[in-house]
Amino acid sequence: MSYEFLRHVLQYATLINYIILIFWFLMLVFARPFLKRVHTQWFHLSDNRFDMINYAGIAIKRSNLAIMMGIRLKTSVYYGYSNSTSLLCGM
Repeated sequence: MSYEFLRHVLQYATLINYIILIFWFLMLVFARPFLKRVHTQWFHLSDNRFDMINYAGIAIKRSNLAIMMGIRLKTSVYYGYSNSTSLLCGM
């Protein structure tokens, strides 16, 4: 597996994870009653438990993104890329 292939995979994975995170946050902010109604049909959740599960999930997702970004930046330094912003923006 070449470095360029790994770099592209991590870029697309980061982009997809950011889209999921933003969508999850927007759904939680703007469609909370709908989400609560759907999930309480399957599980018996209080409001506090519902919020705790969602915010913990968002925190875990953000931690995974931070780890992925750290791996990408560390490998970019190792392979001699001096401009880390090109890794974040360009493909």
